Amino acid sequence: MTEDLIGTWSSDYGYHSSMEDEELVFRPDGEGSVAYARPGSADRILFRWAPSGPESVLLTPHRSYRDENGSVTERDLPAAAEFHYRLEQGIRPLLDHPLPVLVVIEHTGFLVADSYAQVTGAR
Repeated sequence: MTEDLIGTWSSDYGYHSSMEDEELVFRPDGEGSVAYARPGSADRILFRWAPSGPESVLLTPHRSYRDENGSVTERDLPAAAEFHYRLEQGIRPLLDHPLPVLVVIEHTGFLVADSYAQVTGAR
């Protein structure tokens, strides 16, 4: 169910420190974002999302930009992207409990990671 997607998801949450992360956000109002973040820089795509079938979602970008140390540069919009997923319980090395994991089964477009853990609490 797509309501289960609402929240913040991270490809790096619960792992040892990394120099980059891909963060995926789904808001209940149908807006969302994906950010490829690294120290001092982030590439961000803002999108609208909607279910496109069982366990699939269509992401329609409406803004794309790079933020380098507070300097924002607009970028070309990528094409709309659909992805198929499954939700499962998973573990991460630095956490002592299972948590929801969004596994990307198939995608077209701008998502990079194969899975994202749901961010639950302080990072």
